[in-house]
Amino acid sequence: MNIYCRRFELRNCGRFLTISSDFGSKYKTNLFLTSEALYAGLTREITREPKYIDLKSDEYDFISTYDIKNFPIWFSPGMFVYKIHDKFLTKNKTTIDVNMFNVLDEDYPGTGGGKNRKSSPTYGSMETILPNNYIVTYGVSADKRLLQSYNKGSIYLMGKKRTMFQITDLSEVMFCEILNSGKIVPTQVARDDIIYFSEYNIHAITMRYLLISGYYNKEIFNCNFGDKQFSYPIDYVPKEILL
Repeated sequence: MNIYCRRFELRNCGRFLTISSDFGSKYKTNLFLTSEALYAGLTREITREPKYIDLKSDEYDFISTYDIKNFPIWFSPGMFVYKIHDKFLTKNKTTIDVNMFNVLDEDYPGTGGGKNRKSSPTYGSMETILPNNYIVTYGVSADKRLLQSYNKGSIYLMGKKRTMFQITDLSEVMFCEILNSGKIVPTQVARDDIIYFSEYNIHAITMRYLLISGYYNKEIFNCNFGDKQFSYPIDYVPKEILL
């Protein structure tokens, strides 16, 4: 099994919002982009399968929504950081801005007269990621040409608000070796799988997974980029990528 890897550095050109929590009128944003969001954005959603969306059941299945076999590539999650003088500062208050909103009255758009929104919050606060923050993600694929198709300066749209992201730096495409264990980059891990770590650092917790880095005791992909190293659990790469 031959797997290749490439390092991507991306900058958000506008304010970015992915709601992490809603306490009625206080909206907080995730400080990272998931692997799924990066796949959708960096493939321009060309493999998205059209289907009916049932808002009542609110069911979402990424694998059935995107035909990964037709574009077999995957990305590690990217956490937002502030960059100054080519150095990333992970703890910088300028990454986030908080906006206050106050809506006196508003209707849902429609052709049948609309439905009043008085039961919804009309005032509160909303966090957003300020422009010119960065994420680093690593793309992996068995098809070297897919990784080579990306170019510095290209623009992609991410998230439901369709924020523009620009590739500001790219590595060469590198070959990955397989190791029995190792220290991994932040990865979306099921809660029960924490037993496979001998040490770990939890970066975020969602309803579906933990965003975690640390020493993983199962097989990983490993790739060196000079002074930077990428290691990622094989079990968390969709099987369609490995075929």
